Amino acid sequence: WLEQAFQRGTATAGRLAYHGPVRKFPFRGGEGEFKARADVRDASVVYFDGFAPLVGAAGTVEFLNAGLRGGLSAGEVGGLRLRDVQFAIDDLKAPVIEVDAAGSGDLAKALAVVQGSPLGPQLGAQFMQLSGQGPADYSLRLRLPSQDPTMRDYVVRTRLNSVSVNWPVLRAPVTRVTGDFEVHNREFRAPALRGVMLDGPFELSVKPGRVGGDVSAAILLSGSGRVAGAPLPAFIGLPQTIRMGGTADWRLDGLIERR
Repeated sequence: WLEQAFQRGTATAGRLAYHGPVRKFPFRGGEGEFKARADVRDASVVYFDGFAPLVGAAGTVEFLNAGLRGGLSAGEVGGLRLRDVQFAIDDLKAPVIEVDAAGSGDLAKALAVVQGSPLGPQLGAQFMQLSGQGPADYSLRLRLPSQDPTMRDYVVRTRLNSVSVNWPVLRAPVTRVTGDFEVHNREFRAPALRGVMLDGPFELSVKPGRVGGDVSAAILLSGSGRVAGAPLPAFIGLPQTIRMGGTADWRLDGLIERR
């Protein structure tokens, strides 16, 4: 992992401490202590195959015996600006990468990062068809064992700040969407997403459904809103010669399953 991880960057204010028998390095049994610490800037890191690399990173990196940890105050992944990044690898010989980070950026870039990562295909075809744009804030927690893909754990939380979203399931674009949305492995949660669809307001909640048998993931949708009559004929699939006016209230209870 270490041989290919750090692609470029500058290290300053370095400090090295080594106390212990040479033959026992890197002191996995506590026989001594090896510590190397430096400030880094403009660093590029390939931290895990399939994920967009970290670029322009600035912060502090420390090697401690067989492990590595650090804290970064700035950096970018796939065009998303990161801040307050904490990462750790307990043992570089069999890396389990743990990352906690916060960031912000356009929803289109965030979706590209997740859909292009190993997590995207796990979430299924419906998620891979999701697109959008607009400002959002993110926090993420990743636990990525390099030797056992089944033990990977992903948590991505997104705060949408008036974004636009296109999802084939809804059959119409939605705009001015606000609210919190969470992806935890194959589970989706959103207590209250609010926005505009078919020229009217809506509120939608999302939560995990029941899994088992050949169902590996499930999403429950519950929502309500009001639509304007003018766009309804095209949405429903009526001939173009039919016109509608006024408004109509609607309610949605839906289940999406991945088999």
